[in-house]
Amino acid sequence: MNHAKVMFSIVLLILGITGFCPDAYAQPQSTKSSIIYFDDLPGKTDTEKLQQLPEMLKSKLQTIGPKYSQMGSWPQPGNRYTAIKILFAARIYDFRDVPEPVDMGHHFIFESEGRSIFECGQNGFIRFSCRLARFRGIEFVGPRNNVPPLIIYSAGEPKKWKPTKNNAKPGEKPDWTFIKAGQDEEMAWGETDDGGDVLIENCYFKGFGVAIRTRPGQHTAPGTIRVVGSVFYNVRQMSDYLVSDECTLEQSWFTPSMESDLAFIVNMDGLRIRDCTFTPQSEAGEYKNMRWIDNYGWFLDIAGSRFGNESVNKKDPLDGEQISLVYNYAKFLLPWTNSEKTHELENDKNYIMVRDNWLYTRNVPVIKFFEIPNHVSVTGNNGLTGNYKTLADGKEHDSSVLFEFTPTCTMPTLEMKPYILFTIFDNIRSQKITKDNPDYLPEPLCYFGPEIRGFKKQSN
Repeated sequence: MNHAKVMFSIVLLILGITGFCPDAYAQPQSTKSSIIYFDDLPGKTDTEKLQQLPEMLKSKLQTIGPKYSQMGSWPQPGNRYTAIKILFAARIYDFRDVPEPVDMGHHFIFESEGRSIFECGQNGFIRFSCRLARFRGIEFVGPRNNVPPLIIYSAGEPKKWKPTKNNAKPGEKPDWTFIKAGQDEEMAWGETDDGGDVLIENCYFKGFGVAIRTRPGQHTAPGTIRVVGSVFYNVRQMSDYLVSDECTLEQSWFTPSMESDLAFIVNMDGLRIRDCTFTPQSEAGEYKNMRWIDNYGWFLDIAGSRFGNESVNKKDPLDGEQISLVYNYAKFLLPWTNSEKTHELENDKNYIMVRDNWLYTRNVPVIKFFEIPNHVSVTGNNGLTGNYKTLADGKEHDSSVLFEFTPTCTMPTLEMKPYILFTIFDNIRSQKITKDNPDYLPEPLCYFGPEIRGFKKQSN
């Protein structure tokens, strides 16, 4: 017996004595695992499996109830639940024949093992409570004229519903109405409370007319929506109705198909944009009244992002309209007085802040005002491209402006100066403020500038 064989025999003897086996370090599968493997659900098709998922999800959720909550009879936050992960394989899932959005309730995590593709149909995909939901590493693809694949609702959602079409034009507030399927119908099972949390991370949306919608007519505001590291490509609207205490878009890429008279995002509450890239596209033709955001909300805060003009009105690139950043419909708020006329309370003020961005707004205003908010701050922005010169005659052409004020604006009076403020400075290139006056806001807004307090002027 040679040396190698001797050593191998000794190793086998030791392994036998110690009871060691190659599987000793393997992690056993827990019979109490809360993970749901979607492909293991009953059903012949992906849609059938999806329809079975809510009951499986509910059976695994656990709660500590209102324990450790505050405010007694109306605990805030309310019941605390565990969250269940639903794991999808790296394959294409066919959900095109979903008859209506499946009610997924709350406290679930949709996650892909690699990169799952969900092909959705015109009737949507799922709806869920704003209380807690997570989506990670999933691609959503689907057709135009669709029910959005992700619908966020609050309390009081009927089990069956059908939205009427929203035909709002520029200057009109969206008028969403919903048709109930029947009387005394069963309610959706997802719960809601303050502190709701929706996260969409490293996902991809392609082809939809609308990708995400919060439920109009419901109080979906008590929570946050975060979209991180995601892509919206060839999507007409990221959202046509977005209500959240704070929706944050960060480190994401938006390449929509722009259309006339249509905003890419309709903000109805609070929207914050950070470190994002917006690169618009359009079909051949002439487009009007394009804008990234319709703002009806109490705040809009945009910083460190890039709003380009890759491919819009291609037949007339110099004089054709490009894309406004914001159409604003939020009106200033003044102090509230109680019915007894004994106390006056200063309201939260609404505002628009646009700072440190790269803006391309040729032949259109950066912000078009249908109403005046309490505070507008446009500072530290680059780009603001829009002018050109014809070299043959040395003639300057520049119809780009920072602001446009429609005749319907409710102008404040000078007595309202403590509650209204316009801040405009440190933007590269001296872009006109309005078409009528390159240097000043229209009266009386030209008197609502910042007051520098707390500093002494340095002597020469």
